[in-house]
Amino acid sequence: KMLSQYKNFLMRAARYYGVDGRAIAGVIRWEFEQNYPSRNSDRLFYEQIQLTDSILFEDTGVGWGKMHFRTARKNLNTEENLTDVELADTLANAPSAIDMIAREMRRAVKAYEPLM
Repeated sequence: KMLSQYKNFLMRAARYYGVDGRAIAGVIRWEFEQNYPSRNSDRLFYEQIQLTDSILFEDTGVGWGKMHFRTARKNLNTEENLTDVELADTLANAPSAIDMIAREMRRAVKAYEPLM
């Protein structure tokens, strides 16, 4: 239900990056429904970043899909020089997080294409 309001955006990101939209939705849904400890810490991590203007642990994440900050930074274009707060906001915002997840999935697919 939570993804239904973003279905059109999710499908556009899927087409743009050449990734199955069901896979993108599956990542987000699994994190939301199955990864309870991480979901419960989401607000705490997000509020800490907003208060201190910094990310304490690069191997944690916030928002839709819970992408780790270190992974998110790898997926930014070179001209996207986001502060820690801006990166947390990007991952907490559904449309930008969906785009970031699709971008990471495409990067992973490209890395494994030679093996196929």
